[in-house]
Amino acid sequence: MLVYEALARQDKPVQAWIARGINPDGAHKCWHITSTEISEQSFPRLGSLFQSGRRFAHAISFHGHKGSEVIVGGGEVGDEHAAFKKRLCERIAAALPGVTVRVKTSGDLAGAQPANIVNRVTKLGNGIQIEQPRSVRRDDVQRAAIANAVVESYAGLI
Repeated sequence: MLVYEALARQDKPVQAWIARGINPDGAHKCWHITSTEISEQSFPRLGSLFQSGRRFAHAISFHGHKGSEVIVGGGEVGDEHAAFKKRLCERIAAALPGVTVRVKTSGDLAGAQPANIVNRVTKLGNGIQIEQPRSVRRDDVQRAAIANAVVESYAGLI
């Protein structure tokens, strides 16, 4: 919500959709659905993103993973999008000294599949997926640093 709220305060035309699973025994085991399997049939409010064939110019999703680094991934649609991911990765890395941040273009956690929700909702399939380790997700300062890097990266595009 930090990114949405910051861009909305700048009067940017943004929308947010959030799915949270909370379970004291582990949300992942109980609620996890991959980004390629998530469906508007299971989450009716998600369907509002697809009304009238609507597609967005940009989309970003935030995920957690068990690793130790921040991964920037998303759709693979050409040099311009690859350059944007690289700049975003560099901004996040500058904001998180001591944390490894890298772009991933294929394999697990890359978010490059066309069926990934952020790629499905965009006109060009150019979604961004940010995977964050637990250490970052649980640190308010680091979460805010990532959010600020994302806001800085998107503010000029929206």
